[in-house]
Amino acid sequence: MDFKEVLEIHLKAVKDRDLDQFITTINNEDVTLILPNGVLISGRTKFIEFHKDWFSDKDWAMDYEILKIDSGKELSLALLKVDYKDIDSKGNEYTLNYYLTLLFKMSEDKWGLIYDQNTLYNNIK
Repeated sequence: MDFKEVLEIHLKAVKDRDLDQFITTINNEDVTLILPNGVLISGRTKFIEFHKDWFSDKDWAMDYEILKIDSGKELSLALLKVDYKDIDSKGNEYTLNYYLTLLFKMSEDKWGLIYDQNTLYNNIK
């Protein structure tokens, strides 16, 4: 399977909150996540636990636009622009606009996510 196919599966799994399918697209050894608030989550187990909790929350929705794909033999990168909507613990709706950088590594003849960084951007013009 080529990188773009794996990226499509990964993004669809996120939108569908499909943890089992999502797990098939991450690296078997290690993965790092940086949240928009700067929180760092390291390690495959912690990464999966975070997504298990997030996917169980049915209040959020996200739309994205792929801005760039740079595909190589060993590493491939996707840069997305994300519009994320959710409801906080007090019932207030909020929106986050951020760039999402996804880095995948070829390992054991399979693409797997190794790095996921979310960087807020200012939507004011």
